[in-house]
Amino acid sequence: MCYAMHRAVPTLCVAVGILIQVSFAVAQDTPSESLGDQEQAAIRAAVNRVDDSVVQIRTIGGLEEVDRTLMPDGPTTGVVISSEGWIVSSAFNFIQPPASILVTFANGEQAPATLVAKDHSRMLVLLKLQRLPQLTVPEFAPAADVHPGDWAIAVGRTYRADRTNISVGVVSAVNRMLGKAIQIDAHVSVANYGGPLVDIHGRVVGIIVPMAPQATSEVAGAEWYDSGIGFAVPLAPIQPAIDRLKRGEDQYPGILGVSFASGLAQTSPAEIAAVRPNSPAGVAGLRKSDLIVAINDQSVSSQTDLRFALGPRYAGETIQVKAKRGDDELERTVTLAGKLEPFRHAFLGLLPLRPELAADAASQQSANTGLPKS
Repeated sequence: MCYAMHRAVPTLCVAVGILIQVSFAVAQDTPSESLGDQEQAAIRAAVNRVDDSVVQIRTIGGLEEVDRTLMPDGPTTGVVISSEGWIVSSAFNFIQPPASILVTFANGEQAPATLVAKDHSRMLVLLKLQRLPQLTVPEFAPAADVHPGDWAIAVGRTYRADRTNISVGVVSAVNRMLGKAIQIDAHVSVANYGGPLVDIHGRVVGIIVPMAPQATSEVAGAEWYDSGIGFAVPLAPIQPAIDRLKRGEDQYPGILGVSFASGLAQTSPAEIAAVRPNSPAGVAGLRKSDLIVAINDQSVSSQTDLRFALGPRYAGETIQVKAKRGDDELERTVTLAGKLEPFRHAFLGLLPLRPELAADAASQQSANTGLPKS
């Protein structure tokens, strides 16, 4: 067709045709990079971005077994979060404070560390290096940038200090474990606990920890070893708690002190069935049959809504509780507690001697009279 359209320049058309054939042959000899190759390159680049921030932690001392779960005696993983020497890890290897802690960096350098405080809500520990080598702090992804279906790369530095081990998957869900964690399908275990969950851009999404619904111990969730059910705690939303950890203040889940009638939590209203005496709810004046409708302007229409509104909160935090009492609406300011004092039931008639109360009474009498205890 080219020759027919350009009879005056047949030589030019032949040259163009030869050029096209040569170009096509070159393209066939150098195929473009496959999608799989691009994915692998992106994953390697993401891990390389956090590599210097991931440390190996060795502990000496501590418990060997908890709740019939055999505790690992090998190293675990941590993440540098500050150039001032702060490191976050999973509480799994720190159920009992170890006698000594040694941190090893990617370049082989080592430094001792101390356990400063624990987060008993999100199962984290905060360590402080006793000597400051040159530290690399990773970039942290905002919580709003994490979505189901995103790449999820679980990184650990457990087997060898000079290299990381990884497990790759996707984000399965956000706001899991009552709004405290991200769920992933990457296979995680003690090889990754305490390490970072990294997105495809090399940003730290959260810290990998074992977790389980309706369980609060440090070993809860460890039974899902390499099952494709893993959890990571985002750090950005809990920065105030991290600041308190730096001051040596252990953090506990916030407790309101109410209970509800049995039933399907997803559809049952948050109507109080009982209020624990001297609990935050009791001190604030909440009563049986009050219907909780909001926490800090967050609407509550079911018991599940209430659990998700309270789940991420720590002991000591103050919340605004809106409730209905019959036709009346009321609002109460409540400071959540870390634990509830044991309730002592009243007795009618003869009371058995309570040794601890007798000792307290004797001590009080001695203090009032200035006389030694008999």
